[in-house]
Amino acid sequence: MISDTQLAQMLLKRQLITPAQLSHAQEMAKMTGGTLMQIVVKLNYVKQDVIHALVAELKRVQSVGEGSIQVDFEAMEKIGPKLIKKHHIVAIKKEDARKGTLTLAMTNPDDYGAIEEIQFVTGLNVEGVLASKEAITKALRQYEAQREERRKSGGGMERGGEEALAAQLERLLQQSSQKVVVKAMLELLVRKNVFTLQELVELTKRMAT
Repeated sequence: MISDTQLAQMLLKRQLITPAQLSHAQEMAKMTGGTLMQIVVKLNYVKQDVIHALVAELKRVQSVGEGSIQVDFEAMEKIGPKLIKKHHIVAIKKEDARKGTLTLAMTNPDDYGAIEEIQFVTGLNVEGVLASKEAITKALRQYEAQREERRKSGGGMERGGEEALAAQLERLLQQSSQKVVVKAMLELLVRKNVFTLQELVELTKRMAT
């Protein structure tokens, strides 16, 4: 993230805060151990979305406000609850997103470890955009509510649907190479939290020796 000095300079330059307010916020930050970003929002000097827009501008990344986050339910299901909780992220719908690209709202779009892990699990390119922790938390609550609603409405498959999928899987197994099948199985096992990506890497290393 950006430093308190960078943020202070931009807040003054954009006339979003007065010198007196900045001085007060800096004193509060010293007393509480918080960051300037946290304090100016807590004191209601600057709104959270405005702060994140400034941070995004300085870091040259895109940002999304609380009101503009549209959860991508299918993408969230691909990622799985374990990674969602681990990285505190939410997949969002984005009209101008490139095909095969997954857009994630993140508190730190520079977290390349998280991006690489989710790319592996989903098989998609991942693009991070900046969002506040509060905005992501609110979006995650909406996702959980939607997930529960789908579960209650009986999202299970009928027997005929299962048989059709089984036949489709058999055809795919006959047509696909062993490498493709193994990759699909490994991605599914990680997604279903049977084991973590780190455990998979360590197991592969042991088997290769």
